Amino acid sequence: MDGSDEWVGDPQDDPPDGQVGWTRETAARWAPEWLEVHAARSRALLLDFVSQQAADHLMAPGATVLDAAVADTISKSDMATSTLAYLGWLSTRSESQAAAAATAALELLTLASAIQREPAERRTGDPGVQVEVTRWARARVERPGTFGRSATVVLGDLCLVWANQMFEEAGLPASLIDPARPIFEQLRANLVLGQLHDLYFSDLQPSVTLSADQIGLGVPAVAGPLQFGAALAGCTPSTRDVLRQCGVALGQAMRLRSDLVRLPEDLRRGRMSTTIAMAYEYADAELVRRISCLPVTPLVRAGERELWVRQWNHILETTETMARIETLIADRLQEVRFCLGVLPDLPALPRAALHVLADRVA
Repeated sequence: MDGSDEWVGDPQDDPPDGQVGWTRETAARWAPEWLEVHAARSRALLLDFVSQQAADHLMAPGATVLDAAVADTISKSDMATSTLAYLGWLSTRSESQAAAAATAALELLTLASAIQREPAERRTGDPGVQVEVTRWARARVERPGTFGRSATVVLGDLCLVWANQMFEEAGLPASLIDPARPIFEQLRANLVLGQLHDLYFSDLQPSVTLSADQIGLGVPAVAGPLQFGAALAGCTPSTRDVLRQCGVALGQAMRLRSDLVRLPEDLRRGRMSTTIAMAYEYADAELVRRISCLPVTPLVRAGERELWVRQWNHILETTETMARIETLIADRLQEVRFCLGVLPDLPALPRAALHVLADRVA
């Protein structure tokens, strides 16, 4: 499919079904809405699957709290991973319910990783699975905290099992499943290894030689799902290579933007990020000496914590880290657009959707 088929209708009407009929103009108009609609569809598929698995296997007294906690987490997800994978599928194939289910399985990998991080990392403002399970356990077990931590880890393992099952049972033929299976397994391994990675860089460690690459700037959170979907669809190797380059660039831009947005929280919590690592890389010898004298984490007393944050903010300002990162983001997004430009046969819908995702980062 070359994406040149015309949709016979008024551009103000509802978007066409599937990909047949999407022109670049209609795709550009409707891609943002399509992204939201597809995320909702993937979420519904995932919730149905998890509900069925829970009904079949989580039969212990009170186990419904686990099902409810997982369902609540899924309901809050933006479904970015599965959407990217489905865009990889659409690079060659038309819309498919079975492909939507197969790509939605990747969300269970992401969910497993997020759940299993909880015992080591708590984010503010979100109770999370562990907190919900611990609350339930307070009136029922002797050590609710221990139960909550253990149940959270086990539930993460269960999500990994469910991810594989949903992928295999999505309804696609083995001729499509088999080529994508190695990428699925690599994504699963990457997410598990990412937990160890996050533990290592959970605190600021000036004694360590830091770099943006070390803390995950190049982690293929976008490239992996795009490659998975493209392999599932049977894309040509050349198309898969370009989509991988596009995904790496988009993933790096997303990570840089996310860390910029989270910088105030990361500083308060003493957590490493690409922004802070780059400030270290950009610093001259005197600033490096000052960084090495800073405490590893903010001190307990509020006044000293604020001083600590101000010192880091001064380092960020002196090194012009924020402006440099904005330049890096712009460069990565330009690379995304270049990659899309060298894929003339990429259908209009995935092309427009990837442009929308890039624009959101900008």
